[in-house]
Amino acid sequence: MSVTKSYANDFSLIQNHVWLNVASEGPLPKMAQRALQEAVQWKNSPHLLTIAKFQQVPYELKQSIATLLHVEPQDVILGNSATYGLHLLAHGLSFQRGDEIILLQNDFPTDILPWLSLQAKGVAVHQIKAAQQVLSVQELQKAITSRTIVTVDRIQPNGQ
Repeated sequence: MSVTKSYANDFSLIQNHVWLNVASEGPLPKMAQRALQEAVQWKNSPHLLTIAKFQQVPYELKQSIATLLHVEPQDVILGNSATYGLHLLAHGLSFQRGDEIILLQNDFPTDILPWLSLQAKGVAVHQIKAAQQVLSVQELQKAITSRTIVTVDRIQPNGQ
């Protein structure tokens, strides 16, 4: 038996409109609207923002994300964007001279740039071009060598 929940009541939807561009912009859920209004109130009246409230927001967010991803909350890093997270990842891993990273050529620039700076440390960054519109598993497998640490789809610890 499958249970389906309607989320229509969770959003202030605009009649006769469908919003599909939600990469960075889209209708906020009502719950997020309330939280945003509370945050604006705290900015306008900072005396209402107690230390407990200030710490509660990121703590609860990390708890929720950890539950969703089945990880520990201390393993969740909050950042202002996925790009920031990718930079943390790229510069937080231990690379050695000669290690290889494989990326998809012409991918979104913010997916490529964090890795390019590692070339100054002797890390080889290879951008492979897909024969078709989507990179095949075979194309990726062909590009992987014993020195490949990071590929477009995974991170191999210690080159294993």
